[in-house]
Amino acid sequence: MVPSIIKEALRLSSASLNIRVAKEAFQLRLENEKSYHIRKDDVIAFYPQMLHFDPEIYEDPLTFKYDRFLDENGQEKKSFYKDGRKLHYYFMPFGSGVTKCPGRFFAMYEIKQFLTLLLCYFEVELLDPNAEAPPLDQSRAGLGILQPAHDIDFRYRQPGEPPLMNGWIPYLGVALEYGRNPLEFLRSMQRKYGDIFTCKIAGSYFTFVLDPFSYGAVSRQGRNLDFQKFAIGFSHKVFGHADFNDPVYSYNIKDIHSIFRQTLQGPVLQQLISTMMENLQAVMRRDEGHGWTTEGLQVFVERIMFEAGYLTLFGKEEEAEAMATGGATPRWLFMRQAMEDFHAFDKAFPEMAAGLPIHLCGRAFRAREALAEKLHHRHLKRNKCLSALIERRMHAFDQMEQLDEKEKARTHVSMLWASQANTLPATFWSLYYILRCPVALDAAQAEVRRVLGESGHTPGNLEKPVVLSKDQLAGMSVLGSIIEEALRLSSASIMIRVASENFTLTLDTGKTAAIRKGDHIAMFPQMMHMDPEIYEDPTEFQCSRFLDENGQKKTDFYKNGRKLRQFLLPFGSGVSECPGRFFAINEIKQFLTLALCHYDMELHDLAAAPLETDCTRAGLGILPPKHDVSLRYRFRNCVTVKEKTAQNAYAASASKPALLAEASNESSVEEGN
Repeated sequence: MVPSIIKEALRLSSASLNIRVAKEAFQLRLENEKSYHIRKDDVIAFYPQMLHFDPEIYEDPLTFKYDRFLDENGQEKKSFYKDGRKLHYYFMPFGSGVTKCPGRFFAMYEIKQFLTLLLCYFEVELLDPNAEAPPLDQSRAGLGILQPAHDIDFRYRQPGEPPLMNGWIPYLGVALEYGRNPLEFLRSMQRKYGDIFTCKIAGSYFTFVLDPFSYGAVSRQGRNLDFQKFAIGFSHKVFGHADFNDPVYSYNIKDIHSIFRQTLQGPVLQQLISTMMENLQAVMRRDEGHGWTTEGLQVFVERIMFEAGYLTLFGKEEEAEAMATGGATPRWLFMRQAMEDFHAFDKAFPEMAAGLPIHLCGRAFRAREALAEKLHHRHLKRNKCLSALIERRMHAFDQMEQLDEKEKARTHVSMLWASQANTLPATFWSLYYILRCPVALDAAQAEVRRVLGESGHTPGNLEKPVVLSKDQLAGMSVLGSIIEEALRLSSASIMIRVASENFTLTLDTGKTAAIRKGDHIAMFPQMMHMDPEIYEDPTEFQCSRFLDENGQKKTDFYKNGRKLRQFLLPFGSGVSECPGRFFAINEIKQFLTLALCHYDMELHDLAAAPLETDCTRAGLGILPPKHDVSLRYRFRNCVTVKEKTAQNAYAASASKPALLAEASNESSVEEGN
């Protein structure tokens, strides 16, 4: 028995490297008859750990099994197989051949002796027998037996603390398992440990609270939990702006955050909505007269929403004035460059969020600096129609003598990212589900026609711009339900607080959990959004899920027979709730209203399987699609160039009535009408 235990421990911890050096060039013939030319002085290397962790040879190779090397008679087992063939070499912690350790017999005997005497003379037990084994120090890989990495931050669960998963990999902990699919990982942990447990992820400890009824209990711990320190510290590292937690600045993070509430909520929201509507229509009108066009749906949405959103917040410089003062970049080129830089920066965001310094993400760093250059105060002060939000922020930053111009500009990059990174995919999913679901499309079009009709607008009429008030948008309950359902299916935000002191968290059930200072409390609303007890068929899109029997907003959702106070949290909650959530919902409604008003649209393949979300961005907000889908569209009531030519010819010569029909037929074939 003892030799089997020792062998199993060696199998799990050995990482030796067997090396030979070619004395002459020769032909190496492998067991499978393949032949390879080896040069003189090349190094031939065997890495037995690959063998030791092969699941075909050793079942559950990561698991310690004390009797793995015993046969059914309790004797030493020597029969191990791969591909149906018995292995001659299956256990090689001491090397092989001429490099086989000559002291291997003595080593085995002294380990046996130590264990025998230890168990003979001592009573021994682990402090926490349920804790996971310590990770191995991989820096010694290739040198033999790996040592336990006790010097790396590794802790044991203390009495009263939630179940603890340290993981096997130093520093990373369970980050890889979590990152592959956070929702499935947390579900598996919930089945095993319940609604609260702690995981080591990338050097930090996260205590996940999965019971939605306990979210309020976390929010009430404001005295012991800090959000702003975590948020501004993260933003400081990624965006490179000043750390406004530092008392040296005349404006702190609370002062800056109050600007959001004063400019993105309440009565002042109407001006922002009106400006967004004007910009959306201006951008969309560029599609007038092009006939049927095929483009990626994601490209279509982002092309329009990014520019309109950018201009709404940061204003625009009149092109005629800009050209007169010395060759400014044309607006279309400026916006294309800005969007390319935004995407390059945003693409690296998951890596930066995981802790990778931005200077190691070269393209993202250059993109961030390019965006900052566009948002320098010297440029913004020339723009017209700046939003109150940006004007107030500029005024605040200009009062801080410690900030240089580049730091001021980087704060605006963070504002640009916050306004676009989640709005773009949320708008995409909303339009995607409308176009995929005939019921949703019919209901949305009917609501748009009704609201526009009440306002005196005619779909497709470009002579009279669409103007909708905040109250009219709020009354569009069908679009509201579609957007909320799209958010439910695609949001994967994580709400995080940092414990400022040791304290005891009392959950809704009355159960308590000891929380250590410096640990993170994490709530993952996607668990709630995909709970079949709360949402029937949670993976399916249902356009009326958030409508009651009267067609108004539904707020009654239940779990365990109890009504949930919080049932949809794509924007966070409490102190971390997005202050721009009202504007975000309204701008998506505006886009959908105008798109349904001015465009004929159809997806290329309605029979295709539903798009999947890209889980690599889990924890950052709205998940984008794994890939784009093809969209065919045209600006409604548009007239193509050929049709205009035909109409002009017809007007000039009424004796040639066939000309218009002939041109129209050509247009139908070539333009796809």
